[in-house]
Amino acid sequence: MTPVKYSPYSSGLYGYPSGTKQGLVTMSVSNNLEMKVKSDRDSTGEKKISLIDELSGTLSYNLAAKERPWSDLSTRLRLKLTQKYTFSLSASFATYAYKFNENGQVVQSDRTEWSYGRFGRFQGMSQSLSYTFNNQTFKKLLNFLTGKK
Repeated sequence: MTPVKYSPYSSGLYGYPSGTKQGLVTMSVSNNLEMKVKSDRDSTGEKKISLIDELSGTLSYNLAAKERPWSDLSTRLRLKLTQKYTFSLSASFATYAYKFNENGQVVQSDRTEWSYGRFGRFQGMSQSLSYTFNNQTFKKLLNFLTGKK
């Protein structure tokens, strides 16, 4: 007979806490990049243009972990292409390197990729392109569909 873990919160909306002790310290860096250009339309004579709307990275360290205390590195990039289009990109990088065990199988080691002088192992990414709707957009669409000018 094998013991089964039971929690009265397991079917709840937010789940239940893990059975391991954790003491997380999370580090997050986020910034944006803008430039000013001369503009006759603006009262200040300058106009701000957003080059990078968000560039960020997040990494955690578990003080209670005996092995592999570092989390994977999460990065994000968001660019405003125009006033209505936004491009977002997220990527994840593994912190720990691979090694061969005594059976010749590839397993995760306790050494970080940084200890080998490498940035981190690429895990995956996602990207999205979004479009912002407003009242004028819907009015134009409705006028187009009804044949009004």
